[in-house]
Amino acid sequence: STGMAHESVNDGDEPIVKLLISIPALTMAPKVRMNEAERVKRQETIDRPEFLRDTVKELFRSMLAPLKLPLAIFDSEQKPVYKSREYPEYCRRTCRIEENLENCKLVNRKNVWVPPYYEGASACVCEHGLWVYTLPIVAGGELLGYIEAGHVRTGKGEEATEEGLPYNVPDSTVRGIVQVIHKLSEAICNHYEVCRMQVALQHNVRMLSDRRREEALLQETLRTTKDQAFNLQINQHFLFNTLNTIAGLAIREEAISTYQAVGDLAQL
Repeated sequence: STGMAHESVNDGDEPIVKLLISIPALTMAPKVRMNEAERVKRQETIDRPEFLRDTVKELFRSMLAPLKLPLAIFDSEQKPVYKSREYPEYCRRTCRIEENLENCKLVNRKNVWVPPYYEGASACVCEHGLWVYTLPIVAGGELLGYIEAGHVRTGKGEEATEEGLPYNVPDSTVRGIVQVIHKLSEAICNHYEVCRMQVALQHNVRMLSDRRREEALLQETLRTTKDQAFNLQINQHFLFNTLNTIAGLAIREEAISTYQAVGDLAQL
């Protein structure tokens, strides 16, 4: 399986010959499509369940499709986002896991994640002796969801008593499973950090644009105020000259009381 460690044990007398074909697994963060980038730009915050669904779609072709591994991804609300088709025949027949993930008691159990989140993988074993490995997806202290993979027998514990159980896998396969879910989590977290930086950048751009609009509005208000003050000065000067003209007429007509009243008003 892509991205998993393997080992072979020769328990016979004849030498073993192996042909190894390696296809490197892609572990880079998914590319952001243009329509997704535009949608991210308009967001104030990132909707984590929606982000996880979109990211899993982007990761499917590059990372998830090549995996031959029983694996499921859940969001932070414990709703399934992705389910592979590689579950053992025993799980399909006994627990009908392919019909509904929650038919598996290990998947159906409620994970309780509380901050600070433990970013390592944990393991649980079902009543049939199959192991499942769970890894929370934590980016920047935020829980995005978790990955569950495995449904394998490790040979630990009691011997199998039921027919049809999967064969025991070596420790290297277990390490490979844990390595794969860590790579998936890392790719999702890297993509989340990129999207979060885009949202923060666009928020800063909007804030700067708002400040510029406020500054332009203040400048316009200042110009209007200056014009009003200038017009007020002109009006006062015109009124003062008019009152003095009236006072001059009052003197020529020897209306002393009128002259004094107009003069007082002019001084005011």
